[in-house]
Amino acid sequence: MLNSQRKLAFSSLTTVQAFDDFYDQGILQLLDRIEPNRNGIFYPRHIQYEINGRTYDNNLISLIYVNSIGKIMSGAMIVNLDQQVLQSMVMNGAGGKSFQSMILNKQGTVISHSNSAMINASLAGEDDVRQIQSSDSPRGSLEMTKNGRSYRISYIKSDSLGWTFIGVIDYESLLSQVKEMKRFILTVTGVMLLFVVLLGGFFTGWIYGPIHRLMMNVRNLPVGGEDVQGVSELDLLGGTITYLEHKIHDLQRSVADYQSAKRHEVLGSLTAGGWSNEAEIRKRLEKVGVTWEYNRFIAVMLKIDSYRKLSAAYKPSDIALFKYAISNIATEVGSGRFTVVCYDCGEDGVAMIANLPDGSHEPVQELAEVLRDIQLHIHKFLKLSVTVSIGPFVRSMADIKTSWETARKASLYRLIMGKGAIIDSSIEETRESLQDSQVGGLEKQIMDRLKLGDMDKVEKAVSQFIGYVQSASFDEMMLSFTQLLISTARTMKAMVAADPKELTLDIGTLCGQLGQWETIGEIETWYLGLCEKAASLRDSQAQHKNKWIVDKILRYIDEHYADSNLTVETLVEAGACR
Repeated sequence: MLNSQRKLAFSSLTTVQAFDDFYDQGILQLLDRIEPNRNGIFYPRHIQYEINGRTYDNNLISLIYVNSIGKIMSGAMIVNLDQQVLQSMVMNGAGGKSFQSMILNKQGTVISHSNSAMINASLAGEDDVRQIQSSDSPRGSLEMTKNGRSYRISYIKSDSLGWTFIGVIDYESLLSQVKEMKRFILTVTGVMLLFVVLLGGFFTGWIYGPIHRLMMNVRNLPVGGEDVQGVSELDLLGGTITYLEHKIHDLQRSVADYQSAKRHEVLGSLTAGGWSNEAEIRKRLEKVGVTWEYNRFIAVMLKIDSYRKLSAAYKPSDIALFKYAISNIATEVGSGRFTVVCYDCGEDGVAMIANLPDGSHEPVQELAEVLRDIQLHIHKFLKLSVTVSIGPFVRSMADIKTSWETARKASLYRLIMGKGAIIDSSIEETRESLQDSQVGGLEKQIMDRLKLGDMDKVEKAVSQFIGYVQSASFDEMMLSFTQLLISTARTMKAMVAADPKELTLDIGTLCGQLGQWETIGEIETWYLGLCEKAASLRDSQAQHKNKWIVDKILRYIDEHYADSNLTVETLVEAGACR
């Protein structure tokens, strides 16, 4: 509120101030130029001032209501509107590079504009503004070209305000957004197509690649490849599938022949010696597809390592397929040098009988090389380990039994030689007899240290015991281990409470567990585990017993604390420590 007579200004931002001290000197200068009752009430202007250390810089639209007496101005009321607020209200969030809006007064001065730098600028000389102001229509639109760019201009006139609302659309900028959207869509489409092509190629290669490799492998087979040649790839694929189908049928027949009860019976009787007429046994062998040219034989046993774990993981039918695969590998690898026949000889073994030429040189070395190749192929294709034991050479079918029995006994020495070894029949000759006194002394040393509960010393004593007995024959070695288990069971029963659930002390069960292990290292680990568990149980029970005695003595002291005869001796008797 301005009082021109008293030269005072009343403001919402400050208290009453004289004109000379008033912060908005621009409005005072504007009032001096206004003729009362003749000019409009909306005036766009820029203001910059400072109040209480804060600087204000705004584009305003001032609404001026002049009060005059005649032609003399006595005062005025001014309402300042923020141009940015007005612009946002008019545009309601619209605008951008492709669209601009503005408000012009009758003189062509910019009251509001999307570009704040254009406020208060005069556009009266512009062609489009002149056309709009000269138009009699209150609203309309027109097309124009300016600086090489095409525009569409829409306008609305307000007679009450004297303002013209103008909207300018830049075709080039608007179309650039459309072009950008077009490029984006094309780019995304191209990327998706490329992705689909790559994904299709990957899956095509993933699905077709193995089939193609299969066809190439079958086509390149030295035997049977000519059966799958075709004019087209489809014919080749059909021929490959037919060829593989025939091979599967052959494999099924081969497995059936391998598992034939008659074949198993004949070969079993051959190694067991259950026959007397050589001509008759040869005829029976021929009926099951076995013929031998030479009179020189050797029996070999292929014993599957870690058989207990294998049988726990697979069904009996799967185990039979494993044995067939082992037999097939042994036959194919060995047949390159000898005539080889294999069959299932029992729970964890496959028997192999080789017919060697009479004039072969260094047959032992040659056979050892073949057996190593068999082991390598079994490990490569089946991921299994087998221990091989070899019987002696024999020169008649009647002596095959002797070679087989020797090979079977030699396989027992896997306990000493370890898994995956090749054990010669001469190993039995290298065994030494044990001295009972020496075995008994080492056994007593283990029991004494076990009673003390010193596991480090027990481990050393067990190592000495095993180091001594492993030089003996298999039967004598297992007898020593059995005697050790009997002594251990007695000692453990004296150490711990009767029938502990945590520890099995039945000698039959312990001997059964002893027979499950395949190497002497496994036996040592198992036995030390028994000893450690017994010592731990003894210590645990001793702690519980001591606590029970202490609790009993404490209760006695609590009940007889006032008794003058309470002595250490009476406490010992109360705790049953004597």
